This record gives sequence, C-alpha cells and structure tokens, in this order.
Amino acid sequence: MKQNMSQHISVHTLDIYNEEALQMVLQKENISFVNSAYFSGSFSLMPDPKGALAAVKKVLSPRPRSGNIYITQTYQKRTLPLMTTIKPMLKFITTVDFGQLVTVEAIDEMLNDVDGMDLVEHGIMEGSVDTYWQAAYLSVLKLALTKDGKNEMKKERSDL
Repeated sequence: MKQNMSQHISVHTLDIYNEEALQMVLQKENISFVNSAYFSGSFSLMPDPKGALAAVKKVLSPRPRSGNIYITQTYQKRTLPLMTTIKPMLKFITTVDFGQLVTVEAIDEMLNDVDGMDLVEHGIMEGSVDTYWQAAYLSVLKLALTKDGKNEMKKERSDL
C-alpha cells in the first residue's frame, strides 16, 4: 500500500538554540508542538548537545507515540592518543568542521542523563559504519513517563 505522507511532514533547518526562531517555525506551520525531531550526523558539531536536546524537548508533543528525538551519528569506539585534540583542529587545515571526537562511553553517559527523557534505543545501525575504531549509531530518546504513566511534559504543561 502506497501512502503519500508529504502533506504531514515538514523539514526545517534552524539554530536549535534560538528559541524565537523555533517558535516562528511552529507559528508558520500553525502547530504548538512537533511529534519528533531528528539530528543527522550533526550532534558532535553542536557547542552544547545536551542544551540542544533540552531546547527540542520544550516543543515535543506529549501525545502517545510522539515525543521522540532521533539521532544518527558516528561515535568513536576507540581513540588514539591526541585524536581528541587533532580532530577539532582539522577545521583550520581543511575548512571543514568535523566537531569534537565523541566516544561511545561519553555519549552513553550523556544520553542517559537528559532530564525528562528516556533513552529507549541506542545501538549500532545495521549495514552502516562499524569498524574497530568507530560505529554509526541510532539513538532514540522519548519523553519520560511519570510514575502514574503520564507523559512528563504533559504533566509539566498542565502545571502552567
């Protein structure tokens, strides 16, 4: 069965730390929340990845089967000494910013410590990069549920 979903999907590129720009996108689309957000290979380039997740969390829909953040990114399984210093400096040689060297251990720790979000999936993507040194991961965070089974953001918004 072929379904045309294009009328239900819109893609926007913006500075995720600019809350005013994010609100303008929501107004333009005539919506209050987004169902999902996706970071594609850009997570290690962000100056404050955890802050980016917090910014997106504010506009995630509290409805069931919504409230997801998807991240696809390559992380280091092992590193050579000095690589954490060399990788960020490559932008001065190549004019391409490759971001910080992010290890699997560091991202595991960070993603498991996002307030109000649960890490529901974090694993190597089948058929993608998976070498001795690095692997491509799919990570999925979901709005956390409270003890009574309600979405945490729904509870926070009802307190307003």
